Amino acid sequence: MRPLFAALLVIILVGNANAANLIKSQMFIFSGWCTGSDMVYRWSIDSKPGSEGAIPPHSEYGKSFVYPWLNDDIEIIGIETTAYSTSLLSEIFGPAHFDWLFIGNSAVPDVMLTVGPDSAHGEHFFPAGSGFFFPGKAHMTPLTYLDMHAVCRWPWEANVFLNIYYSVLKPNQQ
Repeated sequence: MRPLFAALLVIILVGNANAANLIKSQMFIFSGWCTGSDMVYRWSIDSKPGSEGAIPPHSEYGKSFVYPWLNDDIEIIGIETTAYSTSLLSEIFGPAHFDWLFIGNSAVPDVMLTVGPDSAHGEHFFPAGSGFFFPGKAHMTPLTYLDMHAVCRWPWEANVFLNIYYSVLKPNQQ
């Protein structure tokens, strides 16, 4: 009976340890009006309804950046963007046309994903073990953020879904 109990205990413990490394995702919706110049400080950002996260409005730039939304540190393993438009102009002439778009951060290296001209979708997944560290709320500073740089032509409304794929880090993984 003891070997069976020990085997079950190992399965439960290993299963719980692996559950912490599940891939999770968080969506943010960036919205703004195209002006022909970089929109990095002009975005309005909402988090996915019903999600774990919220965007603290403590930045001097308002709600233009994504700040840590979880208490725990995370490893970002993938970034995905999908652009779309909802304005009347978009219904007539099509969606906003981006000259370029990239997702950056407050660390070095800055650029995490670049999307080329007139592309509506981009994604990048980091190779295993080489994800991007992003601190949780407990370790953040006012300079801890993710941002989106983009240039699109006036007068379109630009909207971009930003999906962040991540794993929560255990204290010994930081």
